[in-house]
Amino acid sequence: MSGGYRRGEILLLALCCLLLSGCERASTQLAYYESMPLYAGAAPGSENWNIEEVSGFNSVTDVSRPSLILLPAPIERRTGQWMIVCPGGGFTGLSVIKEGLTVARWLNERGISAAVLKYRVRRSDAGNTTEDTGADFDARAQRLEAGRQLAVADGLQAIKVLREHAESLKVDPDAIGIMGFSAGAMVSMSVVLASDEITMPALASAIYGAMPPVPVPAFAPPVFLVHAQDDPLVPVEKTLAIQRAWQAAGIPVETHIFESGGHGFGAESTGHPTDDWMARWGDWLQLQQWGLASTSSQ
Repeated sequence: MSGGYRRGEILLLALCCLLLSGCERASTQLAYYESMPLYAGAAPGSENWNIEEVSGFNSVTDVSRPSLILLPAPIERRTGQWMIVCPGGGFTGLSVIKEGLTVARWLNERGISAAVLKYRVRRSDAGNTTEDTGADFDARAQRLEAGRQLAVADGLQAIKVLREHAESLKVDPDAIGIMGFSAGAMVSMSVVLASDEITMPALASAIYGAMPPVPVPAFAPPVFLVHAQDDPLVPVEKTLAIQRAWQAAGIPVETHIFESGGHGFGAESTGHPTDDWMARWGDWLQLQQWGLASTSSQ
């Protein structure tokens, strides 16, 4: 192949192009979709935040202007059901790709529209910089409590905004669910616990999450829970505590505890038993009469 690329060079160039295509910054990927602000002006409680949003390849941080990233399902499969997806990130960042957009697109395949919640986070709320382990989860949660409260306010506002735009977005106001990962799972569960009978989401899911130690409302929705036993950051006991609380309240709950998978697996395949969780979630959603059969093998 004189005068051109050799076969090995062509393969290397193709591999580089493939890798680069998956390295768009999170903000670039989010920009492909319509964004809806949660508040008309500055978000209440953080008016004095003087920060500029920072985007990485999977996450964003320093979010002072919370919004919903809208991924409506294809018109021909749209059910009117909407899921608010809350990425994790320890209340200091948002894992908006593998715990946000990837999940939203999976839901779209099933006719469920999705809104990825960009709730308020900032790096300065990280507290000390030592690596956190499951043993000091409660101490870390206490340090980040102010951030959790703002994120929960954004979650409650997200449900309000979707209902206010029900006609234009083709939202069934009685079919808004919420789910999240890690810190986002805590946001999801906190929204449920803070909602009244009128504003309560139709269902909720918490993936390697936790919830505040408050009573479960009698009108709380069914919940789907996932955790790995070897999670080094959020003890599996936190999910089991949610299960016990829902069972004590007599409300349906489905729990999947996997032997391995660690923390932060999101919607990615990692070669662990947790790779199966989204298939189980799909089964549960259909049990709740949410969504259609998938058009893919996943």
